[in-house]
Amino acid sequence: MSQPAKSSPPGAPAETGEDYAPGCTCFYLRSATRRITQVYDDVLKAVGLSVNQYSLLSQLSRNGGISVSAFAEVMSMDRTTLTRNLQPLQAAGWIVSGSADPAGARAAGTSARARLLTLTDAGEAKVREALPLWYVAQGRVNELLGAQTQQTLHRSLRASIRTFKTQQVLAP
Repeated sequence: MSQPAKSSPPGAPAETGEDYAPGCTCFYLRSATRRITQVYDDVLKAVGLSVNQYSLLSQLSRNGGISVSAFAEVMSMDRTTLTRNLQPLQAAGWIVSGSADPAGARAAGTSARARLLTLTDAGEAKVREALPLWYVAQGRVNELLGAQTQQTLHRSLRASIRTFKTQQVLAP
């Protein structure tokens, strides 16, 4: 007895290597993200970081003295996932969390119980060490995509982020 043929969603083209999940935005975004992440991870491993870790450190460098909740919003992550991803960075001594900045002043809009995240000097040094490698990885991705595709992709993704943010798709 033969196996029944797999069916595609109504109106979708026949399944091929290129059209595995026709019309599924999430599938295509996640697939592209995995491929692009590999490029960054391959380059950044020379300094002992993944692109996810580098992203957290570099954003924290720009947003130091920020609460976990506010940083989760910056990173478009839920607090639990962010906290789990910060643990190895804290263990490495690259970030610290505390209830106030070193001078004892509270960050605007935070309560006394809010944990504020800050890069340590070692964390700042790690960002400086990794930055040239990030540029190498970014250059490779840009070269592979081509200038027009890269620019179109960035515009589309920024617009998508704004749309989802204004629709409050992510839980606060």
